[in-house]
Amino acid sequence: MLKPDGFAALIFPGWKAPLPTPVPQELLLSWTEEDLTTFQPIQWWKKLFEQEEYTRLLSIAELSCVDEAWADWLATDNPYAIGDRPSMEHGAGKYMNFIFLTACHK
Repeated sequence: MLKPDGFAALIFPGWKAPLPTPVPQELLLSWTEEDLTTFQPIQWWKKLFEQEEYTRLLSIAELSCVDEAWADWLATDNPYAIGDRPSMEHGAGKYMNFIFLTACHK
């Protein structure tokens, strides 16, 4: 929940579409099945924020620079980025995107 007059701008990884079942093996090179539940497609996030009582979704979109964003992330020495590399090097990027949203207090 945002404070009155609060504003948020977020960018986070998500799925291009709902995750297929069974879970593709390339995803499991870096993440557990439980980890993968933290990623969601844009429709899921839109519905979540539209149901929020105190927050108004202003905009939500997939980043057009998703490949560049992933490349920048994976090039860092962040331990999480290093852990993401095996899956991304084996084709997991075809499932992944980055979602950008802005929201404010209602």
